[in-house]
Amino acid sequence: MPYTPPVYPTSIPSTTDLPDRTDDVDTIYAARYNELKKELIAALTELGTLPKGSFGSVKLRIEDIESDIAGLSTPYAKSIIPLSVAPDATWNGYGLFDDNTIAHVCKVTFPIGIQVNHISFECIDYVGDPTNIKIGLYSLDGQTKHFEWLSAEVSAAGVVKTTLGAQATIPAGTYYLVMINEDTVLGFQPSIMLRGSDLLANEVPDETPHAGVLFDMTAGTLPATFDPLSDITPMDGDGMILRFDN
Repeated sequence: MPYTPPVYPTSIPSTTDLPDRTDDVDTIYAARYNELKKELIAALTELGTLPKGSFGSVKLRIEDIESDIAGLSTPYAKSIIPLSVAPDATWNGYGLFDDNTIAHVCKVTFPIGIQVNHISFECIDYVGDPTNIKIGLYSLDGQTKHFEWLSAEVSAAGVVKTTLGAQATIPAGTYYLVMINEDTVLGFQPSIMLRGSDLLANEVPDETPHAGVLFDMTAGTLPATFDPLSDITPMDGDGMILRFDN
């Protein structure tokens, strides 16, 4: 293929394109000079003016950028307790999970993605037979169930930590978190957050509620889908606190 300068920056001229020349032997014609000039201008245009910026050289500037990138945190968090209500709401409220036909719902926001291997919540008080809690993570329109997990057995007050059967990757974003008892128990009270004000539930016309319950569920079963506007009944104290760990 004939050499038509400039070939940079898509390629670099070869010694065939620009062969070596010997003093007092080879004659340099204007055409060859112009070829070199075109390649030089192409290289300068690619770099732009003052490409080193405030650094001593372009090399030092690139090394500094690479150092900054290497120092960034990993793309996934190690541990997240996703925010489920506004910061001025009351923490550690009580909410009974004593009916396995009622699912508790709240919006949660993950500010950064996380690869989850463990989910934990706190049972503040407990009376009744052991049970497990089904936990679902849904799209904000309620039409996609991204994940469904079954908690470790709940049989006493304290932290309940569940190890997932497979790692789950949750991208940053806002979701609906839904929890339901697998069995009917009396007095299971998880660590939750009171909604704080009606604005966090459903007192804004035509906006989806922040927290509430889904009635008339199939016993111990998470819904396949739900309509946040029509299906969620706002309730005090349904902003659940769950911890997600890598």
